[in-house]
Amino acid sequence: MTLNTKIELKVHTSINQIDREEWESIRDSSNLLTDLDFLEALENGNITDCIPQYFELYSGSSLILTMAGFFITYDFTNYTKGFLRSLLLSIRKLLPGLLNIKTLEIGSPLNSGMTISINPHISNQDLSEGLDQLLAYTKSKNIKLIVIRDFQGNTTNFENILQQKGFTASVNLPNAQLKIRWNSFAEYTADLKYRRRKDLKRKMKYKKKYEIQTVLSNEEHCLDLTKEYVRLSEKFYKELQQHDRNFFGETYYHTIFQKMKGNVSDSGSRCCIVRCLLSVVRCK
Repeated sequence: MTLNTKIELKVHTSINQIDREEWESIRDSSNLLTDLDFLEALENGNITDCIPQYFELYSGSSLILTMAGFFITYDFTNYTKGFLRSLLLSIRKLLPGLLNIKTLEIGSPLNSGMTISINPHISNQDLSEGLDQLLAYTKSKNIKLIVIRDFQGNTTNFENILQQKGFTASVNLPNAQLKIRWNSFAEYTADLKYRRRKDLKRKMKYKKKYEIQTVLSNEEHCLDLTKEYVRLSEKFYKELQQHDRNFFGETYYHTIFQKMKGNVSDSGSRCCIVRCLLSVVRCK
């Protein structure tokens, strides 16, 4: 690959804009998180606050790197309470962007694992130029933080170049366990503060216009998927605690995804993955 070849970063906001054959040409087929069918299911799921972003880096006409990620804005006032929270929300009327950090995450919004595919023939210079274009793109979108997650395999050169660009390495392991005390969605919403409950109902009503409904499904296959998801998730975190290492979630997500595809293949419905209160995986 010659050094004077034109390097171009292409950015897509939908799977429909991607040439599947090209994307597959450099993808590790064992990595579910780079599977376009899986990414499309995530996209169809309309995960709250996550705006999909897909990146393809070309050297001339050759595809040398792909990445899947998403934009998300973190509201740090959610970590305050009482007088301080009231004060910050008052100031925000004058400064709307206060403590709102717009972020690009290269990774999956559902679980750990790498969403990057690298052509083995990529040169360090091509990779460096591609990252410069990524930084320029994020700057144009007013992104304040870029997180590239869960490296695995032979990515030493990539990690070294990221550090040269000012990135800092950090360990990314689950460090908390979430316990749900509500027995139903209705019980959960009833326990919300008035403003939060009102805002939730407003969003549900708005989405209903576009035939997007928040429901508790009693369909047998959805309940089975939920149970399977919870069982595999528990197994995943127990293994993580026992072995003190970063187990990746592709195995149980692959199981869930394949079951979902089987449930919708005959009906022609879209396959969606939805992250919600109980981390339920549903098909609609």
